[in-house]
This record gives sequence, C-alpha cells and structure tokens, in this order.
Amino acid sequence: MSTRRSGRVPADERSVVSTVRGLPAWSAVLLAVAVTLTGVAIDSLSGGLGTGFTVGYFLGCLIAVLAVSRRALFVAGIQPP
Repeated sequence: MSTRRSGRVPADERSVVSTVRGLPAWSAVLLAVAVTLTGVAIDSLSGGLGTGFTVGYFLGCLIAVLAVSRRALFVAGIQPP
C-alpha cells in the first residue's frame, strides 16, 4: 500500500498527469458513454449515424483512458471493443 508524502498522489491513483488523481472505473465508463451519446445526438440531427458518432466514440474512449486512475486502466482499456 502506498503512502502519501508531501501531498503527492499515490501511484495507483494517478491519471496520465502524475499530479492529478484519476477517475474510478465506473466514472470513466460513464464519461465515455456521455461523450459518445453527444456524438449520437449531433448525428441524429442529420438522420443517421456517421461522423459525429465516430468522433464521439473515439474521443470518449480516449478521454476515459487518459483520465482514469492506473488502478482502473483495465476497464477503460477494454470498453472500446
């Protein structure tokens, strides 16, 4: 178990940025779903799924992987397939 020294974030709780605490697994999944649904909403204006969904899905998964804590990286890594 890691301990805090001088206000640093423990290694298993860090995100990609070492000074920022990462998100738990469940919130990373919700983040990816929210960004993807935003892309779907944008595409629904044109009547079908296309570029908005693709971009939203890609960005949602990428942001979730970058924002998640190292402890929960497995969940963020397997959600795209």
